[in-house]
Order: sequence, then C-alpha cells, then structure tokens
Amino acid sequence: MHDFIDIWSKSNRRRAENSVKISLKCFSKLADPDTCDFRDSTENELNDGQTVEALVERARINRKSVKIVFVNNKNVDLDTVL
Repeated sequence: MHDFIDIWSKSNRRRAENSVKISLKCFSKLADPDTCDFRDSTENELNDGQTVEALVERARINRKSVKIVFVNNKNVDLDTVL
C-alpha cells in the first residue's frame, strides 16, 4: 500500500483575497484521526502561490513519507503551486 495524500483545491471559493481553501486527506501510514484522515478531509487555508510542500509542512507530515500526491485527481509533485 502506498503512502499518499489527496488534496482538493476549492479555487472558486476564496475566503480571503489572497488565500485558497484546501481539503487534505491522508492515506496508509500518513493517516491520523486527529490531524489528517482518509475518512473526512482536513480543511486548511493557504496563501495563493503556496505549494503542496508548504501544506505538507503545515500538516506536520514527514516529507520523505509522502510517496504520491493528488491535487483534484491529478498526480503532482511537491513543488506544485496550489
């Protein structure tokens, strides 16, 4: 089983002028019921222009543990801008 995260960017639902609302799900060994679970997504708000890596750091997920990342059902790298 792969360790991966699934990110949904709600690009048309801006909360603040320079931010974007992100839903984060974690799977396999990365899943934690208190911080990032696969059953219910964890809501995060990031500034425009921030990357997947910034979200991973904010969620306190070990970068080396992330093997696969999906943003809106598309496989991406950690340097992808959200």
